[in-house]
Amino acid sequence: DQPLIVIDGLCSKLDIKDTFMQIIDGVNIDVGTKPGTRASVEKLTTLIREYFSNSERDFQRLNIVIHNIDGPNLCTVQIQNCLSILASCPNICLVASVDHTNATLLFDQDRTAKFNWVWHDTSALRVN
Repeated sequence: DQPLIVIDGLCSKLDIKDTFMQIIDGVNIDVGTKPGTRASVEKLTTLIREYFSNSERDFQRLNIVIHNIDGPNLCTVQIQNCLSILASCPNICLVASVDHTNATLLFDQDRTAKFNWVWHDTSALRVN
């Protein structure tokens, strides 16, 4: 079994820290913080990446599906950097969709390299 997490970038209640904590709780990663405190999103990203980079782990791969990676709650530089760090891990498979026609402008050269995107135009335009 491989963990799968699905993220809806258009969800107005999306909290990436909560999503990362679901991953951490699901694969039993020791966060190392006191109860009631929350680690930063960067710290959570590091914990997930280190776990899936370690050869001795219970789960071999993490699969992340993101609908609308260009959604309002996912398009900050901080979150995009964290997602690109996870995507650069060989044992984390990230699949994402974008809705905005200029979504490629969200990703600078460094993040594009980390994401290692394979682009497919799957426009769902209706022809009359």
